Amino acid sequence: MAHLFIAPLVFGQANQLVFKRGLKSLYKGDSVAFLKAMDHCTKDNTVRNLPALAYFVQGEYYQETGRFDLALNHYQQALNTLSDFAVLNHKWGQTCDWFFTLNEQKLLLFKGDIYKQMSKCYLSLKLPDSALLVLSSIDANLDFSNHGGCLNGQIMDLSSVNYLKACSYLVKKDTMSAIQALTEYGFDYDGNSYGHAFQLLKELLFAKFGKAATLQELEKSLDSSKIIRTISVSGFVHYSVEFYFVGVKVPNWNFSDINQFKRHIRNSKLVLLMQTD
Repeated sequence: MAHLFIAPLVFGQANQLVFKRGLKSLYKGDSVAFLKAMDHCTKDNTVRNLPALAYFVQGEYYQETGRFDLALNHYQQALNTLSDFAVLNHKWGQTCDWFFTLNEQKLLLFKGDIYKQMSKCYLSLKLPDSALLVLSSIDANLDFSNHGGCLNGQIMDLSSVNYLKACSYLVKKDTMSAIQALTEYGFDYDGNSYGHAFQLLKELLFAKFGKAATLQELEKSLDSSKIIRTISVSGFVHYSVEFYFVGVKVPNWNFSDINQFKRHIRNSKLVLLMQTD
């Protein structure tokens, strides 16, 4: 009976090679061979989540070539075939090496990537409500905070989500909702994912309120900020800051000293951006 278990393994390895060769074909400019290989992999039933990945990379191909309806169709197929029990970790844009693991967080991140790519397609099609709908799926279903991992990494990913939300609201000409989206997860972090959000937030604030008025609003918000002290069921004392900026409640920071918090904000990237001409 051992051969019954060996056969799927052999076929699975062969299909993984088909997948890698398909990507190499695309890199060499042979899109016909690439699509043929990916189509073969979508029919695989020996390697868990290989069909989902094949649909995903086809979606990326169609998106990059401007065929957004086809891209959306393939992204949806990727969601439909993705297993909830074994998760693919694909090193996007680095190598073709990948592995499968029972890791719920990576499942969420992969699904989040699919939803974000779908929202970009909808934005390209000038369908902001559809873009917001798929982005809301991330908020509703992908609670990163319950699955461990680096807090900054989670905020970076959520910042990219909110950047796409802001772009969607701008297509709808709703500037305040765009500003609210950009400040929802804070704005004093570094990194490429934050850079686009910071720059857009700066432009929107200056356009709506002017530079001087924006800085005055920041100072007014700092003056009205206050320390909130809470006690958990287990008796743990937690301090955070209640802080509103342009009428939007900004996420709390863990500070027990209000002056330390004000120094933190004044040294943050938001203020540095505002002081740059």
